[in-house]
Amino acid sequence: MIAIYPAVLIAAVIIWRKRARTSHGGWQWFAAWAVAGFLMTFSFLTGFSIGMFLLPLAAAVLVWTAGRAPGRLDAIGFFEGIGVTLLLVALINPDAGRGWLCTGLALGLGAIGSYGAAPRVRA
Repeated sequence: MIAIYPAVLIAAVIIWRKRARTSHGGWQWFAAWAVAGFLMTFSFLTGFSIGMFLLPLAAAVLVWTAGRAPGRLDAIGFFEGIGVTLLLVALINPDAGRGWLCTGLALGLGAIGSYGAAPRVRA
């Protein structure tokens, strides 16, 4: 079961590398990548409870997004989805510690800041 996660991620990267151009797709594709990142991370963290039932949906969303997203920069949204998942874990479970909160904030804000600054950096 655990070996499926890296296989799905590798397949998505291969599809993304073949398909993606250097154009900027827009915020809707950033959001699609964020949903894919959230679902994959949530599926991984929930593991053998509901994670194995959520994995087919997460894999389908990830592969679909990797195949349809027009720009490479939009994939930064995947890290936003990871950050949102970590933030939710930190907010739902206050005993989880500050590591979840700080990592979630860093990934979330870093992804949004990177995506927003990317077109200006390339110019």
